[in-house]
Amino acid sequence: MTDSLGHYALLEHVGTGGLGELYRARDTQHGRTTAVKVVRPALVRDPAARGEFLQRTALLRELSHPNIASVYDVGDDSGKVFLAVEWVKGEPLKSLVTGHPLKVRRAVDFGAELANALADAHARDHLHGDVTADTVVITPTEHAKLLDYGLAEWTTGGAARRRAAAKSSDTDEATLRAAAYVAPEQVGRGSGATVAAELFSLGVVLYEMLTGRLPFVADSVAGVLELAAASRLTPPSQVNTRVPADLDRIITQALASDPEVRYQSAASLAAELRSVAVILDIREGDREPPTALRRPRRRPRRRSRWPFAVAAIVAAAAAGVFWRGCPPF
Repeated sequence: MTDSLGHYALLEHVGTGGLGELYRARDTQHGRTTAVKVVRPALVRDPAARGEFLQRTALLRELSHPNIASVYDVGDDSGKVFLAVEWVKGEPLKSLVTGHPLKVRRAVDFGAELANALADAHARDHLHGDVTADTVVITPTEHAKLLDYGLAEWTTGGAARRRAAAKSSDTDEATLRAAAYVAPEQVGRGSGATVAAELFSLGVVLYEMLTGRLPFVADSVAGVLELAAASRLTPPSQVNTRVPADLDRIITQALASDPEVRYQSAASLAAELRSVAVILDIREGDREPPTALRRPRRRPRRRSRWPFAVAAIVAAAAAGVFWRGCPPF
């Protein structure tokens, strides 16, 4: 491997993913750190496949949303096909939710951000194709960021692995986990990525954030798919008693086996989650200790009363920050 591709200086080999090799690089034109993904030759060896990849991934550059990792550039340097994408620092969501839930308000905020991101991309006719906790990173500033938007078709993992998992008899954890994100209609009718299937996958992510576990758990792939097809899941509030009934309803609709019953757009799901966030804020406000408002009355004095207003000011606590230097790919 050369030490540069186009105007990207390759600084460090980070690892190997489904698409190919990942490097931390320096964009010498724009002076920024960038993730450069060098595509596996087998994926683009055929000239027609190479042309399609370059054309379709170039369209991803039009996506510009704070909760989607940006695609900056796609190119072919002496036969090496590469993508230059935003270098995202943070903690993989999967590592945060495995075995323990997030705080409810935090999960709702992340869920609303992800739904907003999908709504924006769907409006431009772009599907992610592999929405899972593995493709979400939580940044140091406490925002959710979707990685690898629109790249699932070309990876050896991602959506292809999930479709394979749906037909597999393996019982290893990775295969069972992949099967849990498969919408029922993708099994029965073999359909590919759709808005409805994408919202089902986001529903699984929401469930994970609220409970620390997957919604459909069984000892076999067939068992996982059967639970999803029958919409048999334990309500989040029965796993995590801090989850309000409003979120039970939202999760149930998002994970409905019938795609017609699910949310018909990511925008409508985002709106519901924002409404829950407002309700949670109101309830939290009701639990504030009564300070200045419940003080005994005193006789009014002739002096100005403005100093009493100072007692009502409450400082907000700072959110925790997670940091992990290398983005998943």
